[in-house]
Amino acid sequence: MPDISAPTLPCAPVAALHASASGPRQWAALEQSLSPRVAVLAPDLTGYGGEPGEADGLAGLDRRAMRVIRLIEQTGRAAHLVGHSFGGAIAVRIAVTRPDLVRSLTLYEPAVIGLLRNSKSAADQRAFMRFQAAGGRLLAALASVEPAAGVAPLIDFWNGDGAWARLDRQVKERLCATAGDLMQDFVDSLGEPSTPTGLRRIEMPVMVLSGARSPEFARRLAARFAAAVPTARHHEIQGVGHMAPVDAPARVNARICAHIAACAAWDGASTIAA
Repeated sequence: MPDISAPTLPCAPVAALHASASGPRQWAALEQSLSPRVAVLAPDLTGYGGEPGEADGLAGLDRRAMRVIRLIEQTGRAAHLVGHSFGGAIAVRIAVTRPDLVRSLTLYEPAVIGLLRNSKSAADQRAFMRFQAAGGRLLAALASVEPAAGVAPLIDFWNGDGAWARLDRQVKERLCATAGDLMQDFVDSLGEPSTPTGLRRIEMPVMVLSGARSPEFARRLAARFAAAVPTARHHEIQGVGHMAPVDAPARVNARICAHIAACAAWDGASTIAA
């Protein structure tokens, strides 16, 4: 873990966006590491999109991103943006549509589904179809009021076969309670608009992280994204999987802190233009 109290670490805020079926608490260790020198904004992404007056006329990831945009705007400074999986997809959308708000990006296996959906690669298309099928099973399970039948294959899809079976009863119950939110995340992910051409416009420093034990789908997304963004560096963390920001936070947070510290000398805007 880098010395986060060192003067090389910028005081710009960090906005950290959690994965599907997770929450702001997944960033508690990161917040503790950065406090008190750096403010960490960790909003709950679940269900906020319909708040009155906040996302009028917007849909999909643009709608989901609006709270984060407003939070960053309220600080008066551009932020270091961190995102995990679905939260990573939202972070990417903010970086593309509001680059003035983003000093740097650190992404752990961002769910930039558009890179596979729009790819001409047969392997990418097969990976996308598997993702689409997993979401379809969740939709069918919700329609039959059997959320576990749909949540289980989605958990296994992102974390490997048998991941659902290894969870204890209380965790399974909590995940089933979020089935509706998972379904909305899936729907919004299907519409994720990233293309290599669009991502080439990203100019801020980007660190892409992935786990050596993550499923091929997640690793493929991370690699495709890193290859598309000229300013991106890609680091694979050995011995961890897709949920490493939750299961192995010290190892992931060390990389996040190091990237943010390295961006201290970046010449991008540190305050939001009027």
